[in-house]
Amino acid sequence: MGASDQKPERGGRRMTPTQCVAVTLLISLVCIVGDYFLKKASQTEHPFQTYKFAVGTVVFALSAVGWVIVLPYMKLGAIGVVYGVSTVLFMALLGWLVFGERLRWQEGVGVVLGVTSIVLLARFAD
Repeated sequence: MGASDQKPERGGRRMTPTQCVAVTLLISLVCIVGDYFLKKASQTEHPFQTYKFAVGTVVFALSAVGWVIVLPYMKLGAIGVVYGVSTVLFMALLGWLVFGERLRWQEGVGVVLGVTSIVLLARFAD
């Protein structure tokens, strides 16, 4: 195994695939908070001049901390799917719960398939 393939042990411990998925879901939730502020900023006349835009940007930057923690332990493809699907799911929930947006039944099927993909990736990740 090459030096770039070695997985670091932080504090003498390695992250399990389940822990990696959990951290990735947390990163996704943090980004959803950023999305909330960016959506609110976008609804103003001068979105780039609002504190909401600044907060959204800072929240996204903070998510980089989580990536530095989780990326050494999983393949980019697997963790990218977990992040992408969870972000879509959380954004759909945010849109529905906070902004009153509706999902069609086809989008509901996509949500179910997305959750299924996260469960499978967590279960079978190496």
